[in-house]
Amino acid sequence: MATLITSDAALQDFVNANNLFTASFYKETVKNNEPNFLMSPYSAETVLTFVQSGCKGETAQEIRNSLHLPADNDKVESAVKESLAVLKGNDKYTLHTANKMYVKEGFQINEGFKNTATDVYQANIENIDFVLNEQAADTMNSWVESQTNNKIKNLISPDILDNNTATVLINALYFKGNWTNRFVNYTTKEEDFYKTNKDVVKVDTMHHYREWFNYCENSVLNAKFLELPFEGEDISMIIVLPNEKEGLASLENQIEKVFAPQNFTREFLNVALPKFKVESTLELKNTLKNLLYQNRLLCHSSNLNLRSSKQIIRLYSTSEPKVSLFLQEEFQHLATEA
Repeated sequence: MATLITSDAALQDFVNANNLFTASFYKETVKNNEPNFLMSPYSAETVLTFVQSGCKGETAQEIRNSLHLPADNDKVESAVKESLAVLKGNDKYTLHTANKMYVKEGFQINEGFKNTATDVYQANIENIDFVLNEQAADTMNSWVESQTNNKIKNLISPDILDNNTATVLINALYFKGNWTNRFVNYTTKEEDFYKTNKDVVKVDTMHHYREWFNYCENSVLNAKFLELPFEGEDISMIIVLPNEKEGLASLENQIEKVFAPQNFTREFLNVALPKFKVESTLELKNTLKNLLYQNRLLCHSSNLNLRSSKQIIRLYSTSEPKVSLFLQEEFQHLATEA
């Protein structure tokens, strides 16, 4: 979890919307997936924001409302452009986000939306034959792998592609960073990890002894917050730990407050953090259904800039987004797509 504070009003509104959407996305995702999961609301929101730029009227406004975005689409697109400029790596860490739009051969894209795709979302547009579904899936999967340093594989199944497929939008996000305060290998040792009061497992646990960290104790949430910065100081990982071993459910019931900015202070601490590697494949059909109020979103010709006036587009959750996280002493890998 990370929070970006900016002086730009439009960008800050977009950041605040992302935090609200993250809370909503979490509450819906937890209903339909395994107890342990990894999610990237940014990737999902980026794709849906991309979609609303291709719609008009009530359809576009409904998507913006679901994403907690400002009503003015010009402000939304301005903030998207600025956020993509912010989300760039430097010589201290690698941060890469990319958008891609695959379009059925012969399918006509409105020039205005095409310009928005390339100028605002920095999306490359490529024509593809979805009838050759295996070849098309291989092409798209190769692109995803190239954008996530080969961490995300086999995203697109050929089974979801056919002659009725008009467009496929993909967002890929990749991050690799070194801890500002790296955990030392020789401090890692096997220790108890409490999944619940009665369910205890042994895991390799990394340690920091008597070092300065940004730390917060939130009495309302009955939880502790710890900030672990990466080199460059622009990006941090926030660890949230309930004070009670069975306290996770209580935190989830107040998830909006969990994602809100916290009052951190510098504290001299001992820190113990389990090593772990997680890869999640999320079932998002019901999540998107509940967030967008419909099982499928119909963009009729009067409300859609994507295609000819006689056609209708139906937006489905047809693939299962994947997220991969690798946490160890020296660095963290994160790769995600939607």
